[in-house]
Amino acid sequence: MRVASWSYYGLDPARVVALGLFVSSVAGVLLYAATRAVLGSDAPEVSLALASVVLYLVLSLPKRALGSATLSQATEAPTLAAAVSANLEATHSRTRSVLLLESNDPTIASLLVRAKRDILLGFGVSHSLSRATDRVASQSAKNVLDSIASSEPEMIDEGGEETQGITQASRLSEESQLPLFMAVAFFTPILLILYAVLSHVTEPGGFAGLVIVQLVVLDVAFYVSSAERKKLS
Repeated sequence: MRVASWSYYGLDPARVVALGLFVSSVAGVLLYAATRAVLGSDAPEVSLALASVVLYLVLSLPKRALGSATLSQATEAPTLAAAVSANLEATHSRTRSVLLLESNDPTIASLLVRAKRDILLGFGVSHSLSRATDRVASQSAKNVLDSIASSEPEMIDEGGEETQGITQASRLSEESQLPLFMAVAFFTPILLILYAVLSHVTEPGGFAGLVIVQLVVLDVAFYVSSAERKKLS
């Protein structure tokens, strides 16, 4: 099984799945231990639902991290393109252009440091940058680096189309997820109160268990609904 985000970060699928199963199992067991007294026979189903959600969140974490990295690098692409064009115009040398190139994105900056080290060790510009572009997630940033790695570099104009596309998609996703969080935040307390009334929950420990369930549900819903907002911040 190959997943693009897992391959990008060099993660072993078996270990990722094992980690997800371990974390989700721990979360399910903890919730079951905290709510079995109040939920009774419904505790296993609720715990299993939470474990499934936690498993999904763990397995999809590399994908969300890759999305944030792609947006960051795509945002850096126009500035990188302008710097490449200016360096080529000033030096008329690919080697000097790469050695003068800087980036505010941590990933691109580390790749440029590696490429500069290879150049100073005697490797060619094309070889050095080709090794660096393999680790670039943004296609627009990769095109910028490929342009200077080519034998006949051209003046490039990166207008930031990829950044606009990712940003618009993230905003649309955020707009669709916000109503979900509002619905969960509104209906969860009501449903738990109805459950307490119908199940005759009167002990403090029972109410504490229901509060734990509410906090867990709201935390998961907030995490899911705010994922895109964190990417845009």
